[in-house]
Amino acid sequence: MKKGINSNMKIVLTFILFVTLLILFLVFETKAETKGNVNVTQVNSNVNINTETGKNFNSYSGPAILPSELSKNPIKTMAIGEQGFNIPSAMIVNEDGKCYLLGNISNESNKKYQIKYGWIQIVKQKDGYYVNVVKGEDTFWTRQPIPYLRDRVESRDLIPVKRIQIVVR
Repeated sequence: MKKGINSNMKIVLTFILFVTLLILFLVFETKAETKGNVNVTQVNSNVNINTETGKNFNSYSGPAILPSELSKNPIKTMAIGEQGFNIPSAMIVNEDGKCYLLGNISNESNKKYQIKYGWIQIVKQKDGYYVNVVKGEDTFWTRQPIPYLRDRVESRDLIPVKRIQIVVR
């Protein structure tokens, strides 16, 4: 029996060494990119570092603040005469059949829901909120108990609907 390493064993060991180095390289690879106006270095898939300040983006320092250009005003802050469109789930119905808008939801017009689920048009007048329902194939509400209804109406999380009508497309 020969002592030492034969050529086949050298090839296998070289391959194992190569694969090990490749894995180490991929794990500790450093990528630089720009996020907005901030240069970010990604040390691995779990750590993002701002290259200007050296601070780790992943260290939690409180909730992020939404940029103003991404912010919409919720239904409860609509001005008199203002109107907006929303998906039907922005309105809920209690067990007595009374309708309420979710006051913290922002108005929007999401085209992909309009055909199947329809939409609601919300108009704020001096005496309250009016809703026009444009029905889709699956536009229905279920009457359900609403916990803490009085408290939620007083805090304007829920806004009573003054009048509701169905609009034909």
